[in-house]
Formats: sequence, structure tokens, C-alpha cells
Amino acid sequence: MFNKKQFLIFICCLLSVGLIFLAWLWPATEVKAGSSQNVTGFAWSENIGWVSMNSLNCDANNDGLSDGSPAGCPPSGAISNYGVNIGIDGNFTGFAWSENIGWIQFDPVGPYPASPNYSAQMDTVTGALSGWARALSYGGGWDGWIKLSNVSINTANGNFAGFAWGSDVMGWLSFAGSNYNTRTTFGFNAIPAVGNLAVNQGDYCVYPLHPILSWVFSDADSGDYQDSYNVQIDDDSNVADAPLGDSCLPSPGTCSAGHGASSYTPLISFAYNATYYWRVKVADNRGAWSAFSGNNSFTTPSHAFPNPDFTTASKTNKGEFIQFCATAQVGVCNSDVSLCYNTAGQTISCSGKTFLWAFPLGAQFSTTTSPTSENPKVKIASAGPQTISLTITDEVGACSVSKTVNVSQALPKWRETPP
Repeated sequence: MFNKKQFLIFICCLLSVGLIFLAWLWPATEVKAGSSQNVTGFAWSENIGWVSMNSLNCDANNDGLSDGSPAGCPPSGAISNYGVNIGIDGNFTGFAWSENIGWIQFDPVGPYPASPNYSAQMDTVTGALSGWARALSYGGGWDGWIKLSNVSINTANGNFAGFAWGSDVMGWLSFAGSNYNTRTTFGFNAIPAVGNLAVNQGDYCVYPLHPILSWVFSDADSGDYQDSYNVQIDDDSNVADAPLGDSCLPSPGTCSAGHGASSYTPLISFAYNATYYWRVKVADNRGAWSAFSGNNSFTTPSHAFPNPDFTTASKTNKGEFIQFCATAQVGVCNSDVSLCYNTAGQTISCSGKTFLWAFPLGAQFSTTTSPTSENPKVKIASAGPQTISLTITDEVGACSVSKTVNVSQALPKWRETPP
């Protein structure tokens, strides 16, 4: 006898099975044409057989019909467009296909079964894979998750290697064998390089012990640029062992993005007459870090640079000799106005160092002095503000000072004459 209720249940079950079958045959809207994806080839599981990463594996001309080969392809008939892609950030998207378990999604949403808590991705520098893919036909006690942590990509040729784990249903999924492999045309990020380390001691007259460290960034990838760096400096050659200074401390320092400068002044207290060692590594705008450079060294000056200064006589009249004083000189200048230093860090007289004065055009030196005198006597030709400069050089360097001297118009001399 015809049972209407049992018939309806049968029809519903049949439709459900049909929908599941269609879902295996035709991908969801996220599945893209194979020609637009950069992963191709096959993987292999002893449990489920071949897994195709791209419809072009079986449809080389992308006409929607199977070519019938290689192994793992349908012998004939229509074939859906699908594929797996690796984005510029290393994240996977898209689908692979297995004739036994259907679609495998490489960017499934969470929650994920265990660490790491993200879908499939690749380190764009090393090629190491991590994260999760998922078979969409999960059920019957299998959650469909496939862990990719034991898979890597050769950055030189794009070939996959290693095994993913898909639990008891899939088992180990191999990405390379004697007669198959998975590969990608992804453009890997070349590791940048750093070289031409140099030290500019800076202007020790303005900023004592202010060395400026510099380097040159290079990258084989056109358009890549330096985005961060790490400078370490120490007073012994083992820079890596507790350096005195580290540009990335406190964290993140210059290790964060936006540090494209190729020079750095360490924020440490330098000592005179000491040798320092430093090294640097750089990162490009895509996050690839170079190795640390070899050590570069420099030695600070044995003592501070000269500190030139001078005074003038109380009367500074045009056309009259004016006494300029930089060092103590008996009967001429009372004290050392300019200061020099020794290796003990003590202040000493600059007498005996090299002096060079600069006066306005037309200035006339006395017969006993010259531009290289410590305390010259000079007649200035013009009245008004006049710029006078003095440079003192010792065994470590030279510093200069410029001052404005107001030269007065000399008063006329009156002579009384009888009526």
C-alpha cells in the first residue's frame, strides 16, 4: 500500500544527497578560474588519492573540458574552474579538489581546532607554511581540518615539500613525490642586504662625542625599500652580548615600520679615547630582515676639541689698533679665554696650538702680530658691527668661534690755538 509520508521522506533524502553531490561537483562562488591562481600541481594521500590544486592541471587550455590526463584527472567531460592562490601577504585563498572527498578550502573561517588560530598562510621570506585548510565534506565524526605546519615551499623554484595532516580520514597529504608535485609562481620577497658601513664623527665642536653611523641598504626586488633597522653598539667586539646600545630598545624602537633613514646616532654616553664596535641589520617594506652586518669599529678622539673664545680692549675705534686676547700673555692679556684639553680631561691653555684669525677686508695687523698670532693687535678700517672669527686647531681637531665687535668712529682730536 502506498505510504505518502514515507514517500516524502524518501524524496527529501534524495534531494539532500543530490545537493551534496552537486556541491562537490561545482564550487561555491569563491572558487576562481584556475588561470588566475598561482598554485598548480597535485598532492597525494594514501587514503583519499589525488588532490588537484588547480583546474588547469586537467584543463590546460581552460576550455572547461577535462584533458583526460595526468593521473587524478577525469577521463573526459566538463570540469569546473577552481584553484588555490597565495596572496602578496602570504595568505592562501581558494579551493583544491579531491574526487573522493570533494572541495578543500584553503581560507576557511574559524574557530580553528588548535593553534595556530588562522587559515593557511606562508612566510613570504622562508616559504614555511602554517595554519589550516578544511575539507568541506566534513561530517560523520571527521571535522575536515587539515594542518599545514609540516609543509614548506622552496623559495628558489616554488616547489612544495612536506606533509599536511588530515586526521584519520585523509591521513598524511604529501605535496611532492617521484611523479608529482605542487608548485607556485608566487614572487618571493628577496632578503635585503646591508653594507658600506661608515662612521662620521660629527661636529665635535657643537655636539661632543656625537658619532653618526651610516650604511647602505640594497634589495634585489625592484621597488622594495628600507622600512626599519636595528643598530647595536658596544665597547668590545662581542656586540651581540649585552650591547651598550640597541636602537630597537625600548621595543620596538627602530625595528618598527617607518624607519627608512640610513644613519643613526647611538643614545649612549661615549668616552674619549675609546674604541667602539657596531653592527646593523635592515628590513624591507615587506618585512624581510637581512642578517646582521659584520662589526665596524671607530675610536673617539683622545680628548675634547678646543673651545675658542676671545675678548677685546675696552676701546674699539676705527683706525686705531685694537688688542684681541685669546690666551694669557704677560703684559698683554690677563687670562686664557680660549680653553683646550688634555687626555686626562683637564682644561689647559691653548697657547702653542695653531691659531687663525679672520678680520674684515682692509684690516691691518701691527708689525709684531699676524693672522696666526694668539693675541693679535689689529686696526679695523670701517666703523659699525664687524664680524671677527677665530679657529684653534690642536692634535685632535679644530673649532671656530665668530663674534660681532662694534667698532666706533674715532673722535676728532682738538688742539687749542692762540687767538
